Formats: sequence, C-alpha cells, structure tokens
Amino acid sequence: MYVRGYRHIAKVAHALANETRTRIIELLASGPKTLDELSEVLGQSKANISSQIRKLEEIGIVVPRYQPGDRGIRKTVELRAKRIVLLLE
Repeated sequence: MYVRGYRHIAKVAHALANETRTRIIELLASGPKTLDELSEVLGQSKANISSQIRKLEEIGIVVPRYQPGDRGIRKTVELRAKRIVLLLE
C-alpha cells in the first residue's frame, strides 16, 4: 500500500500511533481474523475492536469480509497489503 500526500500520510500515521490498532495489524499479518478472535486475543470488548477496525478501514489498511455465522452475519477482516509505504513528495 502506497500512501501519498501529506493529508493522507497524517491520517495513516495517526492510525498507526494507536497501540491497539498496531496490534490488530500485527495479528492480521498472519491471516484474516474475526472480530471475536481479535477481541479475545487482545482482551478488549468486541465494541472497542469494531471501532478500531472501522478506523483502519477508513484509511484503507484493512478490508472487511462478511460471511454467514452461527447467529447472523460474521465480519472477518484482513490486511489490504503486507507493506505500508509513506511517500513524501
């Protein structure tokens, strides 16, 4: 993922400055995860993980996938790219 332009770089840098979001990225590096899996591993509420995931979605770092689950639709997230490059031009 290449990030260009100072405004978008600032948004990405802000997202990466949050420990929970960087831990989510680290966990997703090994493959897609459900919100329940991330919540359990990180010891945080599903609502908080969902909020953090939304911020990563907004800047394009993660991609959501929706699948049928035991009780409705299950959201799985995966990294959009394995590498993030910030270009100052």
